[in-house]
Amino acid sequence: MQRMTGPEREPGRVGLGEIFGVFLWIGTISFGGGAVGYLRQSLVLDKGWLDEARFLSGLELSQTLPGLNATNMGVYVGSRLRGAAGAILAVLGLILPGLILVLALGASYAVGHAASASRAVLCPRSAMANLGENTEKTTYEHH
Repeated sequence: MQRMTGPEREPGRVGLGEIFGVFLWIGTISFGGGAVGYLRQSLVLDKGWLDEARFLSGLELSQTLPGLNATNMGVYVGSRLRGAAGAILAVLGLILPGLILVLALGASYAVGHAASASRAVLCPRSAMANLGENTEKTTYEHH
């Protein structure tokens, strides 16, 4: 059963590896959106690192600062739990999955940009245009 709200865990008792792991998971599952919901679920309900009031205070602060809300929340929560090291690991955990994906796609494009599978994944509009051209030619040739 999940806690709706409850006492926060003592800040110094959360390990740096645990902070990194939780934020890495959030960064992985929230790639493309929904990070704030995953942050609340993980930080308030699952881990109990923040109570509801502190989470909302951090979210308000995150929304007033420039940058992504999730990244700002990572700095807020990480620094609250373990200082500068916690903040750095939380942010690295959040951005690492997206960074790896973008670098892998970029490398795939650079290495095999002529391969049709690579073009279909990285340039769907041009792949559809090529498909349309092939279909039109095939259709036209049959008539």
